[in-house]
Amino acid sequence: MGALLNELNSKDSLTHYQKRNVQLSLEDYNRNKKLSSDFVRKMSETVTTTYHAWVKPVTIIPLQVFRNLCIP
Repeated sequence: MGALLNELNSKDSLTHYQKRNVQLSLEDYNRNKKLSSDFVRKMSETVTTTYHAWVKPVTIIPLQVFRNLCIP
């Protein structure tokens, strides 16, 4: 994964948006590789859960439910 991100990061054919996306992904990859796999898995699950709760309209999920997902 790291090799692919480094390869993409060196390409000049990417748009500014694509280049920035690759840079941010590479930063996340490098940071996460220093952490335990269990922590990274739990963090990924938490981010995914809170993101999906955030994108639903507030009328479906009250703000308090979203807060409960974010604050254990």
